[in-house]
Amino acid sequence: MRIVVVHTAATVDKPRSSYADARSELSASVRRLSAELRECLEAVLPTLDGARACGRALGLKRQLGWSAYTVATSSDLPSVLAALPRRAGWAMIMDGLRAARCPERKVKLLAGAVDEVMRSIDPGRMSKAMLRSLAAGRLDSSRQTAALLRARRAMREAASRIYGVRCAAQVGTFVLGPAHADGWVNVVTWVLHEGLERLRPGPPVALKWLAQAWHPAWKDTRSSRPLGASARHGWLVADLSTPGAWERHLRIQPGALGPVVYFETGAESRTKPVRTVFAELLERGGTVGSSDDMVDLHVTPLIPTRLCVFEVWIHRSLRVITEPAASLRETPHLTISGAEAVDMVPLPLEAQAASIAEPTLPSELSSANAAHAEMLTRAAKALGAAPSDFVGHRVVVPDPPTGASVSLRWRM
Repeated sequence: MRIVVVHTAATVDKPRSSYADARSELSASVRRLSAELRECLEAVLPTLDGARACGRALGLKRQLGWSAYTVATSSDLPSVLAALPRRAGWAMIMDGLRAARCPERKVKLLAGAVDEVMRSIDPGRMSKAMLRSLAAGRLDSSRQTAALLRARRAMREAASRIYGVRCAAQVGTFVLGPAHADGWVNVVTWVLHEGLERLRPGPPVALKWLAQAWHPAWKDTRSSRPLGASARHGWLVADLSTPGAWERHLRIQPGALGPVVYFETGAESRTKPVRTVFAELLERGGTVGSSDDMVDLHVTPLIPTRLCVFEVWIHRSLRVITEPAASLRETPHLTISGAEAVDMVPLPLEAQAASIAEPTLPSELSSANAAHAEMLTRAAKALGAAPSDFVGHRVVVPDPPTGASVSLRWRM
């Protein structure tokens, strides 16, 4: 699914002058390492379908087999850094590849990629602090992670008090349909706000903007159209939202980059919690079939939110080269173009994406299960498929920083 594509220069052995230089160079060498390792594994495995099978095929212990599989299939730099074996582990992986009759030419290319990455993170060239920062939370200790979660919770509680508005949960979902004959894919997206409320009267606050797609072949981004909703009412799916939500609490206004839906309360001192569901269809939203296809999707909580759930459902006919990886990234503007999304700086994130078989939401969101499942059914129908035709991936982020994007990214 070609939505955002990154092109960076190869790593060179020179002192790094900034975080941006270190991230760019290490990302390039890690992408090369992942690609070379996939080449080797695909040469000796019928299908690359799991860490356990990978480890067994190479005669590796469970942890090292998991590390090899993760490096080969990860979509982002932090995930690879968290799984990266030491040099002794790489020697055992390459011995296993040779024993499985991987062509020596491929093993030598892998060895070169390993040396490049290990040289880049050598303590003589990169400090531990820089490496931890580049890993965006993946190398943090349990104590550091707990401190991060406490900080995010305090930030969310403070923002709710300051702005007088809060949301129990935001669920963002993308559904990628089967590819057309020319490689284009339609995408359905919806966002569900559960427990949206005002704590005191105040001005309207931005709640949602129009979904947009970006592709390297396009000059500009392309906007969606409503799915089972009215454009005049901000793509709100009325029958799945709290009755009267639009009339009492929502308005739509033009923005610099497209329409924006705002949440307001009128003169009430406090509102009862409401649910809103917005649904959209991106026709020909991306492509599959190119060597550098990459999907980069994100949802951005604009109101202090206790829990953000971000899902993607991928049609089984679409090949997934790397596993979807989750990240938390700063968003300096209300909306961003695809090219800008590549350069958003990652923030520390403890949560990781996981495969899911059913659309059932986390237990604390059971009240929204029926609406969420119904939207998946409607999305599948709009894409000419059934809900069972899709494979799901999900990340759950407690207390996401307001205005930061929760992202899922992978290669097709």
